[in-house]
Amino acid sequence: MQLCFRRCAAVKHIPDVAKGVHENQRFKRIPDKLTELRNALNKVSDVKQKQLSNLEISGEKVLGQIQTMRRDVNKAFDDLEAHTIAELDKMKSSKEKQVQADVGVIRDNMDHVQKMVDDINEGKHNGESSAFIGFKKCEEILKQGQSTLRTMEMTTEVQLAFQPYTGLLDYLSTLTKLGELSCTGGSASSLTEVDDNRGQRGYKKVDTVPVLQHEHRGSCCRIIGRQTYHCDKTEVNQSF
Repeated sequence: MQLCFRRCAAVKHIPDVAKGVHENQRFKRIPDKLTELRNALNKVSDVKQKQLSNLEISGEKVLGQIQTMRRDVNKAFDDLEAHTIAELDKMKSSKEKQVQADVGVIRDNMDHVQKMVDDINEGKHNGESSAFIGFKKCEEILKQGQSTLRTMEMTTEVQLAFQPYTGLLDYLSTLTKLGELSCTGGSASSLTEVDDNRGQRGYKKVDTVPVLQHEHRGSCCRIIGRQTYHCDKTEVNQSF
């Protein structure tokens, strides 16, 4: 006896058990069962088609949410950019006004001194005492102007700089998507799958030579060489 049959309760020749297969009630019920299965499949198929329609609708909704979030993110960055540029413009304007004010004060004082000198030379002051007082004021104003000018000359060149907040970019670089996607519902396939020797999933392919094995409901049949046998899978002796 072949080693593969030693754990079987009984071994029968296939031609012996195949007699009267056409009259077998289980065989005669196969067309009806096939029709029932086909009708059930059609119903399930219709339901699944409706579910696929819902899948398309929900997918469009999710896409809309993603695009809305992208617009919100863009708006947030646009606002940050606008606020930063506004602060830059304000800073530039402040520095420009400060320089113009300093230059303007010196120019105004120079004009004032020139006027007082002209008045003194033209004798518009009442006596030398008044002219002397005007002269001293001119010296004081010139001294102040020279001091202010030296301060301006000593001031380093005005430059603007920008230090970006890299933490924001660092955080964005850790993201691979805008949010978590999920899919609920659905059902697993009821088709039986087997593993082949390569570790891949697939449906079992039946070879006709040299050995055919088919298992169904606790029984098996094998073709060894050119002989076909049938046996029940009831194990007689586990330790044999």
